[in-house]
Amino acid sequence: MTRRGRARAAAAVAWALALAAAPGSAQVTVTPPSGDAIRGDTLTTVTPTFLIQAVNIGPARPLFVTLQIATNSELRPPFELDTLIATSDSTLTVTPTRALGSGTRIWWRARVVDAVGAARLSPIGGPLTVPPWVTPVSPPAVIGQPVRTRVPRFVWRSPAVGEPPGPWEYEIEITNLGDRFLFQRTRDTVFVVPEQARLEANASYRWTIRAFLPRSGQSTVVPHPAAFFVEDPTVVTSTILYQNFPNPFPSTFTTSTCVWFDLGAPARVELDIYDLRGLRVRRLLPSEKYTGELPAGRYGRSASESNEGCDRDFQWDGMAADGRIVPAGLYFLRFRADGVEHVKKVLFRGR
Repeated sequence: MTRRGRARAAAAVAWALALAAAPGSAQVTVTPPSGDAIRGDTLTTVTPTFLIQAVNIGPARPLFVTLQIATNSELRPPFELDTLIATSDSTLTVTPTRALGSGTRIWWRARVVDAVGAARLSPIGGPLTVPPWVTPVSPPAVIGQPVRTRVPRFVWRSPAVGEPPGPWEYEIEITNLGDRFLFQRTRDTVFVVPEQARLEANASYRWTIRAFLPRSGQSTVVPHPAAFFVEDPTVVTSTILYQNFPNPFPSTFTTSTCVWFDLGAPARVELDIYDLRGLRVRRLLPSEKYTGELPAGRYGRSASESNEGCDRDFQWDGMAADGRIVPAGLYFLRFRADGVEHVKKVLFRGR
């Protein structure tokens, strides 16, 4: 027997004696990520750290530790991770140097082989969900809500990633009717359209974000699921009555309720308050100041080009046409203009 063979045989005997003397049999365990690295059954990082422990494995070294991560509970290939580490420690942590697949569900197992070839497998663990690599947030903040600026702010989010393969890098693409309007590369998760590249008003857009990891060559492309419409605050495209506010009223801050409406075309406006019996208790428009036809535009705001504040000429203070305060209760605000009619419920708390 060669010197190397005698050494291996001696190591095997030593390992067998140590195992026989140990109070329990050899075993391998894998502890999945915990703490800030997980929320519920979803990871908060795409490069989670696993703790591998080999108990009663014997003195033969080095140990050859393999951590396998797959997207199926049987741990069939292809693997998300299949890494081999040679170590003298029976406890070690393993962090992937490639990001786990975006939005996948993972299972895992470890295999430990000692210097004389004795192998142990851990139980299969899982599942956990890997978070999406990138999630578009806004615009639009609310589906169907227009964007009232030509230099909107785009926001997205990504999970944590180790270095390597991080940090994240991004490419944002904004398209109008399928044509690229703007393209930008950044490491930030916020992008504001610069003034020199202002979007066109009264037009619809879509945007897509590509997240990639240059060190590992991985990437994913995610479009925002909804288009957004850039509305020029100086141009009104439709005739509409908005819900009055505050509602109910009076509130801590005001004794009146504010009424906003838009006119898409010049029109004569009728704005009335009715009670539950259908009787008109107050006419807000026409008024002494606003008679006849009103031009197209925004009404009720503190300024016609803004979307905030309240114009005192378009408030109701709970007073009837005869100057008396109406009883507390439910009333109706009726708007008629440009062939459009809208009715909103108004709740008066009384004074």
